[in-house]
Amino acid sequence: MKKRQRKRLITILTALLIVFVMLSAYLGTRVITLEKQLKEAEQALRESAEGQTGDEENNGQPVVLMTEEEAQENTSADLSADPASQTEGNTSGLPGTTSAGEKKGAGLPETAAAGEKKDTAQTADPASPDSALEKEIEAEARSVLEKMTTAEKVGQLFFVTPEALTGAGQVTRAGDATREAVRRYAVGGIIYFQQNLVEPGQTKALLQGTKDIYAELGLPEPFLTTDEEGGTVVRIADNSAFGVKNVGNMRSIKDAAEAGAAGHTIGAYMAELGFNMDFAPVADVITNPSNTVVAERAFGSDPQFVKDCVTAQSDALLEEGILPVWKHFPGHGSTEADTHAGYAYTDKSMEDLLAEDLVPYENAGEHAPCIMAAHISLPNAGGNDLPATLSENIITGILREKLGYDGVVITDALNMGAIANTYSSADAAKKAILAGCDMLLMPYSFSSAYEGVLAAAESGEITEERIDESVMRILKCKIRMQEKRNG
Repeated sequence: MKKRQRKRLITILTALLIVFVMLSAYLGTRVITLEKQLKEAEQALRESAEGQTGDEENNGQPVVLMTEEEAQENTSADLSADPASQTEGNTSGLPGTTSAGEKKGAGLPETAAAGEKKDTAQTADPASPDSALEKEIEAEARSVLEKMTTAEKVGQLFFVTPEALTGAGQVTRAGDATREAVRRYAVGGIIYFQQNLVEPGQTKALLQGTKDIYAELGLPEPFLTTDEEGGTVVRIADNSAFGVKNVGNMRSIKDAAEAGAAGHTIGAYMAELGFNMDFAPVADVITNPSNTVVAERAFGSDPQFVKDCVTAQSDALLEEGILPVWKHFPGHGSTEADTHAGYAYTDKSMEDLLAEDLVPYENAGEHAPCIMAAHISLPNAGGNDLPATLSENIITGILREKLGYDGVVITDALNMGAIANTYSSADAAKKAILAGCDMLLMPYSFSSAYEGVLAAAESGEITEERIDESVMRILKCKIRMQEKRNG
């Protein structure tokens, strides 16, 4: 009996020993695992404090790092600018506009702990609200584009007076003639002059009536603009019926704050009337003492001062709900002749232009939704005597590629002598589109220009891709305008 009890006790003790050994092994493994996890966590915290990221992802997107020097180069280089448009106080009032798709800075340095060196920078988060909004705008514009006929796309490329659109002698209200003309041509923008703007009530009805017609026809809202620079070039402030202040010539502006205040004044009364765009500010740098074309309309002869004033005024207009159009790219301040009458040029080199005339456009991509291109020739920088508006070397080569501007580029009025004396309306319109311009302002013969571009689009002389490129810029600018207005 005792022998059996001893044997049973040995069996129990053996089983307990086995359980103890197994439990010890398990606990030892857990201790090692926990120790390893603690070490990994400590290492991760250390790396985070040093600004390292390894292969982790941020909101589902890879985190891209760069040196601080690379980040500074990315945020300061190629800010993209070069907005210029030409509008002068002649009898036909020839203004120009360009929109600018806005360019974001590439990377921002990470914040380091006090006393630590910042040696890395992270690119802007592609999942940020701004990026998400831009994707939505791109998608919406693409959706609208895909529903448009070729004729409707071509119509978006034109900026005309209400008289050129309807064939009427003077337009002061939007009625059946406007409706039928919009149905036929679906132009992207309409420019108004003194004869169209009689008094506040009439002007509000005219502009709202035009917007209503576009909405009824299922068309994108048109750009509705005038030349309201201040001083000698105004279409509203020189009419006492409107009771608004004329802010004066820009040459009398003393600093950027005053330029911004003028922009707020102009933008406020334009928005109240129903406009959504202004062919201003003038971004020309006066480097030729003999220049009389923009002498009083430009801010001055110092490139940096002009840049500061143009930027301040542009931002002020945008805050008031008015799209600014910078003009007159590549700069009318160095010319002596007037493109309204005929050929005008500057013999400056590319280096000279970059040091003076093009300085205001260095940040245009961030502040200028639209730029107006002038009919100025640059034989020593553009490679030929073609007016800038018709030169691929200038519009695509300099403005688009060198300065990085991807906003809307509008030609100066195509009925000016610099164009109309040499080219037919159809040829000028086609050449401007092929050069890289997006919108065609006031051709000498609108119908001829429209039919010419439409025929070129249908035949393949101007590719569908080229037409779509410009229409997308225009649509995105209009959608951004509406997004801002709707809050």
